[in-house]
Amino acid sequence: MFGFGPIWPRISDRASAQRAANLASRWYILGAIFTGALALIAIFSGKDIPQSELSGEIAISSLSILDAALLGFVAYKVRKLSVGWSIAGLALFLFGLLNGASSPITLIIDFFIVFNLVGGVRASLKWRELDRLAVANDAYSPHPIEPQ
Repeated sequence: MFGFGPIWPRISDRASAQRAANLASRWYILGAIFTGALALIAIFSGKDIPQSELSGEIAISSLSILDAALLGFVAYKVRKLSVGWSIAGLALFLFGLLNGASSPITLIIDFFIVFNLVGGVRASLKWRELDRLAVANDAYSPHPIEPQ
């Protein structure tokens, strides 16, 4: 299968897996910075930030700083190619999407972000597969016995 650039990159070796994981972690970092900045505004202003003026639902509160910290940690683990944290981060983002999008533009942006986060999961799975192949090749390769 061919790659679609940053949306669905081709992951065939360790370098391409690391690039895809770095791209996914950048999206988590961007989310952490954005959420953290809004949470700090909520903390210093003493008021929660509503999702919209009409709904009254709270989008960002002072506790959202914990969300920002979690996103930062997920970004670190995705960059380190952790399969479990890549899947957990994707699930966290998808869970956040269940709250609903406010416009078609945000749906397009979310679609783009989801594909990048799936690329991070694919990258960590490919890295794990390449590690297993390397271990299997080392276990069955003949090594000459060195005289002592």
